[in-house]
Amino acid sequence: MTKETLLMQYQSECLSALKSVANIQKPFEKTFMDTMKLFMAIPDRINFLQLGRYGCFSEQTYRNLFEHETFDWFAFNGSIISKHLTGKRKAIAIDNHECMTLGSIQMPDCKTLDNMDKNLVDWY
Repeated sequence: MTKETLLMQYQSECLSALKSVANIQKPFEKTFMDTMKLFMAIPDRINFLQLGRYGCFSEQTYRNLFEHETFDWFAFNGSIISKHLTGKRKAIAIDNHECMTLGSIQMPDCKTLDNMDKNLVDWY
């Protein structure tokens, strides 16, 4: 398979999952699909400036898409997973160096740490 064929297959899978999740508007669909294509094409970390540079839309368009749209990523991912993983048991692979927590505790400032006779290593 060529890279173009794989990219087209990826885009069709994303589009079918997107349409199965929610009733979406056409501008959101176009911008979202372009974003998914760019996630496959841009190496390393991705920011809005890179999306604007390499994509079909401006940086502000991508920024507005992710700031103002409420998109159910769990349902989208679940739709893709249920289509491709057909067994009863499914697992999620997480790289422990690149994860996002759903909850966190605010780190105390230096004075509070000094009062507790701790440093940052002790705190964590």
